[in-house]
Amino acid sequence: MSDDRASSRPKEGNLGAAKKREIFDKIKSAVKRAQIFRQIPVKVKTLVFKGDGDGVGNFIPYRYSEGEGLVGSLAAGDYVPKSGESVIVNFTLDNDKFFFQTKIEFVEGRVILKSADLLYQLQRRAHMRIDLSEDVERSVNVLQQNNRTIFVDGYCLDLSAGGAKLMFTNGQIKLTPSDLLRVSFHLRNKWKFEATGLVRFCQETPNLQDMGAPIVQTCGFQFDLTNRTLVSKLNMIMLEMQRWAVSLLSQEGAGDESGEGT
Repeated sequence: MSDDRASSRPKEGNLGAAKKREIFDKIKSAVKRAQIFRQIPVKVKTLVFKGDGDGVGNFIPYRYSEGEGLVGSLAAGDYVPKSGESVIVNFTLDNDKFFFQTKIEFVEGRVILKSADLLYQLQRRAHMRIDLSEDVERSVNVLQQNNRTIFVDGYCLDLSAGGAKLMFTNGQIKLTPSDLLRVSFHLRNKWKFEATGLVRFCQETPNLQDMGAPIVQTCGFQFDLTNRTLVSKLNMIMLEMQRWAVSLLSQEGAGDESGEGT
């Protein structure tokens, strides 16, 4: 990649409001939030959390009180955050996926996830998918196609823990379903990783901004999740993406908070 292109990479950007609402649904009712939190010690075995760094841990809930929050313990051998550290927390309840941001505290031998005023429900799909807009660094490099070494620049349009949607605009690659790719990702000036996997679908469209330019190719890229190191990295990234999205959603205000509704 040339220096000019590297210097023109977009910085960390924003998720569009419409896209955020497709991914997350805020639980507006304080009553419903409390009901969900009260069910966690009964129905949820572990909650996954990520702190300020790259560490990811598991919290085992014992009980819940509205004043204190969730009281429990950390899984043995897991990442141990600092007391008072901000964490993003994921859990699944009755096949629905939720997340919230709060602080974790260590008090007299107890581990406490403090009560949270905001709770979000994730979209119903196998893997949460987050769109990456043009103002976010989202570059990819295809390093191999069907075990043949190449080097082709492209873009990551969206990302999940199971795969990504890729776009290529330079006409240097021709993709077909079932192609085996090795791809290097560079996202949000922060995350770099390589993934191997299969092309699941392909689509070609004209470049509407320059009809003389090469055809734009997009493809669905499914990660090979037998690589446990990659899986851990992807899970960490998705949790951090949630933290980023929560900060943006929180800025929209709490004007729709109420004790009624859904």
